[in-house]
Amino acid sequence: MTERSTPHRDSMLDFPGTDSSLASAKAALRQAMRQRARSLTPEERATASLGLARTLRAQPLWASARRVAAFAPRLDEPDLEPVLKGFCRDGGWLYLPRWSPERNAYDFARVQEWERDLGTGAFGLREPGPQCPPLDNKQLDLVLVPGLAFGPGGERLGRGKGFYDRLLPQVSGALCGVGYDWQVLPEVPAGAHDHRLDYIVTPTRWIACGPRAA
Repeated sequence: MTERSTPHRDSMLDFPGTDSSLASAKAALRQAMRQRARSLTPEERATASLGLARTLRAQPLWASARRVAAFAPRLDEPDLEPVLKGFCRDGGWLYLPRWSPERNAYDFARVQEWERDLGTGAFGLREPGPQCPPLDNKQLDLVLVPGLAFGPGGERLGRGKGFYDRLLPQVSGALCGVGYDWQVLPEVPAGAHDHRLDYIVTPTRWIACGPRAA
């Protein structure tokens, strides 16, 4: 069942104040969320990942998606690897971020077999190898997006590099943040340049929060 967020007008949809106050608020929240993530036990992560997979699979948007962009999870992020492997086996077209040194940015490249196609890339993260074809169109149905925290209006707190804020405007498809329940907060500091999401999925919730989710 979809939960529709109703953010208040006085929430941090556009954080008031100077650029420095916005940066300070984001830095403080990043530190707090990273500390919380580091405290997770492997058992807690595994249980939450199973719940998140069930929540995602129950959504009509996931069931109808044929072209999905996602990410290879870090050890402190929910593990959607089994879901994504299954999506590939069922004939879905899966794309993951791959670092482009020439552009100093990420692009999406297609993954067909998880173990064969993924290797260690930039910043120690798993990404598609050079043999994987890049995304050659803008016909994505769904983009699963990582984050440290998510707000009721689709705000997303990333890790501070701005990679996704530059990447997401270039692709089509509904944008869905992926996180634990405790990563969804009443307020998340965000500015006009921060790209908003349409949905958020957690182990127990599917939240509609953007204009494309109407």
